[in-house]
Amino acid sequence: MSTPNVSVVVPAYNAAATLVATVQSVLDQTFTELEVLIVDDGSSDQTYSLARSLDDGRVEVIQQENRGVAAARNTGIKEARGNYIAFLDADDLWYPKKLEQQLAFMEREDARATQTAVWYVDDGLEPLYFGACPHFRDPLLEVLLFKHLPAFPSTLVSERRVFDKVGLFDESLPILEDWELAVRLARHGELRNMNEPLTMYRIHPGNRSRDLQLHIAPGLQTLERLFSDPQLPTRIRKDRARIYAAMFTMFSGGALRAGEYGQCIKWAFRALRSHPSSLRHMVGLPGRRMRRRVSKLVAR
Repeated sequence: MSTPNVSVVVPAYNAAATLVATVQSVLDQTFTELEVLIVDDGSSDQTYSLARSLDDGRVEVIQQENRGVAAARNTGIKEARGNYIAFLDADDLWYPKKLEQQLAFMEREDARATQTAVWYVDDGLEPLYFGACPHFRDPLLEVLLFKHLPAFPSTLVSERRVFDKVGLFDESLPILEDWELAVRLARHGELRNMNEPLTMYRIHPGNRSRDLQLHIAPGLQTLERLFSDPQLPTRIRKDRARIYAAMFTMFSGGALRAGEYGQCIKWAFRALRSHPSSLRHMVGLPGRRMRRRVSKLVAR
């Protein structure tokens, strides 16, 4: 195979139920100068054998001991041959023109790393709601406030040299390693947004994002490390309380979705004590749920 222009990294752990459809959505891209690096992260199901059965010369399967999704993505980055690196989790899918449109945008806008909007879908790929990705006004602040990051990094395409500048995924984090990388990309001025929905993100009971307790230590660790950096821009340092409040609000929402109402109230109070802006977010919850229902009806 000739040298590909894009290397697509697919980390996979016990992903037998969805992996083939995910990889097929990459192989069906209108942009064809690509390779697919499936990194089996020590699966105990049929993930590896299914990956090996894919009959396409652009697919390479790498097997490693279970070290977590950050390590799996890093393995893919190190093995990639393309000028660009893209990521797709093993339960998500791309629309056929995803790479074509995203690369055209990057060339037109002289962008080195971009993400896109998404449709959140159920296991049957029925649309649930739209995840917008409007242009950033202040990329670092917005990423720290958990704004405009739908399905990152399954939407991410980056020039490979960007990773030489910002570093790889943080393998010490069991979760939020994607958000932490987005923070570094935004801090270096590398992350740009497209508001076209080019990815489908599956919502299902196995999503790691549903486990509240898994998020707490990595989230606080990331913010503590950030605010201990003397080179952090002053405008961000001044917004410390609001940034912590956004994280506490996220914890509260996660507890609410899990039915952990005591934890929900605990984190809501911490958010309100940190910054009054969290009240506006909480009061707006019914409106956001209504907009999601409307977008679902429109999509269907």
